[in-house]
Amino acid sequence: MKVISQKGYAKATTEAIARRAGLTKGALYFHFDTKKDIFFAVVKNLSEKHLEIVTRPLASEPNPLKAIEKMIYAGFELVENRKYFNLEFWQQANRVKRINAYLEQQHRRFEKTLVAFLKKNFKMNKRKSQSLYLLLHVLFDGLVVRYQCSPASVNIPRLRNDVIEMTKLFLHRR
Repeated sequence: MKVISQKGYAKATTEAIARRAGLTKGALYFHFDTKKDIFFAVVKNLSEKHLEIVTRPLASEPNPLKAIEKMIYAGFELVENRKYFNLEFWQQANRVKRINAYLEQQHRRFEKTLVAFLKKNFKMNKRKSQSLYLLLHVLFDGLVVRYQCSPASVNIPRLRNDVIEMTKLFLHRR
């Protein structure tokens, strides 16, 4: 991720990627046919980890409201530690058709998971459940951009608590 983030996908060489990974170029090509395959594997790995971290509370927390809170906390932690979010990296990933299609599939997986959870645990209809999913998704997209560009302007703890309270209001409105 770092080589592509720093140099850009077009300028990142397989030599630099292999060196950063502690491999020879031959070892790298033993596992991947092309640079696009390497990029796809990195994106897939990061995306799977991200989705697992964010959805874990929905499967493991018995209290539905607490599960939503923990999911929001997990999302904010991902943004705050920047482990999975680098704007340049994700912009470049979305320019590769195969990767963009995969990321859209991941978004649909998350939407399906959250919508099913909301319908089951909060007796929400599909439209309202999808609205909350979209609201949270675009909020986090905007948060990622803002935090990458100006971290000092974002009070993560306060905003996280505001998002949790906003979500509770949404969940309890009829």
